[in-house]
Amino acid sequence: MDKIRAFLAAPISEDVRSYLEKIISEMKGETHDWKWVNPKNLHITLKFLGYCDNKQILDIQRTISKCIKNIQPFSYVLSGLGAFPNERSARVLWAGIKDEEKNFNKIYKLLERNLAKRGFEKERRDYSPHITIARSKKRQNINNLFLELNLEKFGNLPVQLNDRITLYKSVLSPQGPSYYKLKEFIFQNK
Repeated sequence: MDKIRAFLAAPISEDVRSYLEKIISEMKGETHDWKWVNPKNLHITLKFLGYCDNKQILDIQRTISKCIKNIQPFSYVLSGLGAFPNERSARVLWAGIKDEEKNFNKIYKLLERNLAKRGFEKERRDYSPHITIARSKKRQNINNLFLELNLEKFGNLPVQLNDRITLYKSVLSPQGPSYYKLKEFIFQNK
């Protein structure tokens, strides 16, 4: 039986995508040895699921449907740039997410708990909602990059609405990953 590589994420709006595309374009010229995320692949990851068979995918879908029954659409804003594990030893560059009610964290915990009951491994690190914009195979000091980048020149983004999570299939290739929507789970207005 074929398995697919899957993950759960919140899609981003075209406003956020084009805003981040400008930032990525600016940063590309200033950095080396980074693999930049294709703007069409930008998203807010909630849970990497690994390789799943058809039965697991159906189980995941049922679990998500139950988990989101009481979740309502909510707002968030982008909150600057950062790096994992830190700016002096960076391997991942990201755009931060801020939602006052910590809804992304609540959804993450709900999914983690319920998917663990279905045999999916819990994440060992704390969850921090973000949009990955670049990765590096080696650790790099990027303090100067962030100091020189003036985000104000890109303007301010309005508050964004998140009203769904999506189950994605990820296909890896030498050109980079491609993501395909398997199913969207839309939050209900109460």
